Amino acid sequence: MTSLSFMDWVSSVKGAPSHAAGSSPLERLPTELLNRILLYVAAPTRNKGWDIPHALPGDSSNRPSSLLSCLQISHRFHDIALFMMYREPNIRTPKVSSITRFFDTLEQNPELRPLVRTFDITRSALCGYHLTHDKISRLPRLRDLRLSLSHFKDARMLHKLLFGLPDLESLTLDVSQLNEKTQMLRGAFDSLPDELSSSIRSLKFTDTSGAGGLHIPGVLEHLLPRMGKLRVLDVSRTCVTVEALSSIASSAKLTHLNIWGCRDLDLDELVTFLTSHPAVKDSLAVLKAGYVADAAPLSERQINTFLSQAPRTLRSLDLSMSNMGPSNLPHLQKICRQLEELSVGRNLEMYDIEHMLLKPTYEFQDEYRSFPLQETTKEEAKHEAILEPMRNAIALCRLRHRLDSVVLSEDGRQVRASTLRYLNLSSISAEEQGQIKQSVLLGSQTGSLEVIELANIPWEDFQALPRLCAAVGWREHWEDKRVWVERL
Repeated sequence: MTSLSFMDWVSSVKGAPSHAAGSSPLERLPTELLNRILLYVAAPTRNKGWDIPHALPGDSSNRPSSLLSCLQISHRFHDIALFMMYREPNIRTPKVSSITRFFDTLEQNPELRPLVRTFDITRSALCGYHLTHDKISRLPRLRDLRLSLSHFKDARMLHKLLFGLPDLESLTLDVSQLNEKTQMLRGAFDSLPDELSSSIRSLKFTDTSGAGGLHIPGVLEHLLPRMGKLRVLDVSRTCVTVEALSSIASSAKLTHLNIWGCRDLDLDELVTFLTSHPAVKDSLAVLKAGYVADAAPLSERQINTFLSQAPRTLRSLDLSMSNMGPSNLPHLQKICRQLEELSVGRNLEMYDIEHMLLKPTYEFQDEYRSFPLQETTKEEAKHEAILEPMRNAIALCRLRHRLDSVVLSEDGRQVRASTLRYLNLSSISAEEQGQIKQSVLLGSQTGSLEVIELANIPWEDFQALPRLCAAVGWREHWEDKRVWVERL
């Protein structure tokens, strides 16, 4: 079938008779297909880097403003686009009038009320708007609510959301205004009836200020035991304790747990919780535990204890800035046969990473042929146009030499290969990250690996990456301090 350019297609339809309203081939497609087509129009702008399949639910949102023009195409497109626009309204302007106008529209058009599934006003935290039960009652099919503590006049409304809306499944709270609401929350959940339970399946705390918060003893300890249906818990950068995490109802089956940047955790108790608590030990799929307890990060011993008993359901693991070492390699090697995403800790070398992913299935050359960098002399600078291609050619030869050294070991066929698709190396030293330019990770033997993320690699190493990656079937991207290489 020959391809047709857009302009050729335009020429072919000029003068063709128009279809009657609602009878064009596109409009006659099934609703499911039209929904799928418009989803591409409203899709969130793709972030550069790894599009993480195991991200926390609700981490991305559509751009309904891009659907405005679809409302004017036809009645059929209008109905489909309208549903998509009101399904996940996201009010981004910090004005009371914006939220008021939205609810006024629902008041004037009652048929729009059942369309709303997700309502996000976290960007309007500073506008002084207070959400009321009357407003929430206008969203009968609301499943996901995202707002700030500043939107509550008192704790009764928060109590209503947690325990009074049986159809609400996900609640996201921005705690950046916590200092102003500390008194409201203190003791608000201390005397809850024993029989009271919540239908919330996803509870997330965010902090748009970046300062971290939620340091009110008793809040989580009294809420989590009543959330027997909880599946997603995000308490990143809060002052949560292991005691609070251990209070999670045993009937809850967490699939996503984000404790990234939590600094008040007792790490021995945390490992015990992760390996023995009924809510996580047999169900956890995503664990984000990077940058925990900065003063004394996870040790090699603690990491080994966790990895040796990690849930078989685990698919994504973030242990950024933990203290890893050679003793962790056997356990890392084993768990890479079930993980799809891994962020390693510091103190590892590039050879350790290669060992983790390729051995014992493959054997390869162990030593890197690295040479100390020297300042370019004035004489060499005159011939830089000649020297740079020579350096690139030498670097490519070294890379190919290492890739060619990878051979299948005698017992290799009996060992399962790694299933990793995403590997984050940004915690290891910049010098070791720079060794990616001659790493066997870029070979075909790591076939499942799609993306390697780096940070702060030496400029000289980054300069060599584009040609090296292109020569062996990869491509590089760079944004700020982040660098990632992606398999073509």
